[in-house]
Amino acid sequence: MKEGMENAHKLAMAAFESREAPQSESRPAKVGDIESFKKQGPRPFKGTEGIIYADEWLDSMERLLSVARLPEDLKTEAVGLQLQDVASIWYRNEPRLQDKQLDWDTFKKLFRRKFFPTSEMRDMERQFQDLKQGSMTVSEYAAEFGRLSRFAKNLVADPKDRVERFRYGLREEIRTHVIAGGAKTYERILIRAQDVEKSQPSRSKREYPRNSNYQGNQKKPHVSNNNSNRPSHQQHHHQARNNDRVHQKQIPICDYCKRPGHQSDICRKRLGHCLVCGSATHQVKDCPKSGHRPGTNQQKAPLPTQQQQFGQHQQKTG
Repeated sequence: MKEGMENAHKLAMAAFESREAPQSESRPAKVGDIESFKKQGPRPFKGTEGIIYADEWLDSMERLLSVARLPEDLKTEAVGLQLQDVASIWYRNEPRLQDKQLDWDTFKKLFRRKFFPTSEMRDMERQFQDLKQGSMTVSEYAAEFGRLSRFAKNLVADPKDRVERFRYGLREEIRTHVIAGGAKTYERILIRAQDVEKSQPSRSKREYPRNSNYQGNQKKPHVSNNNSNRPSHQQHHHQARNNDRVHQKQIPICDYCKRPGHQSDICRKRLGHCLVCGSATHQVKDCPKSGHRPGTNQQKAPLPTQQQQFGQHQQKTG
């Protein structure tokens, strides 16, 4: 009797719990508001950061709106509060954005039309077409591939095209192993490329030029001419400047006339000697070496060169 009552009680409790469970599962998710969106820490957008930042910013806004569970009619308003400077002016003056019933998809279309210029989109597409791994690691190359492919969706709409482009951009020594491994999907090719990279000896990034036109282990053409070992013009210029500095240190400067090439103890100007030949019996205007006639009013002959003066001083002191 007692055992039967216990079984009946268990059945009744099970039936009660089965009725309560569907009710708890069918509760609607809590709808968020703009304050809950702000708590997610959305970044501002000024409209001058460029197409890459604009694309990343719009993508981050979409994720935060989903986390905050904002209803459709609050999404545009919440995101509009993050616009500053040029973007804020556009938001206030764009007629189609004044519609209170504007949906999020329409906002995204208007945003891209304004901040994704056609010229920049084409430039990003060209960069994607020219992208090669070069000196990047496989992970860096994959990140750049993903970033640029967002601006060239027509080129990677087919998964096979995406795989082929990614595989083609790998360095040759990695690509060869990837192809031999038979990987077909993007994910498996990426994993295979990373494994190959880890198994290879560590190489300095200097071995590969970091530009989009790098072709695997492509080598520069050999130039066989006699000028290949000659120093460049810049090297000549740098060497000449160094020689000038050394030469200037060796040439003395006169304390009296401040001219280079001699010292004050033999300074012709201080001693009152002829500035051309150094004679104490006449001046420049009467010097037979100056080519001037005595008594004529002509300009003084130029001073001897630095090397001549310095050489004469060495002969006298030697």
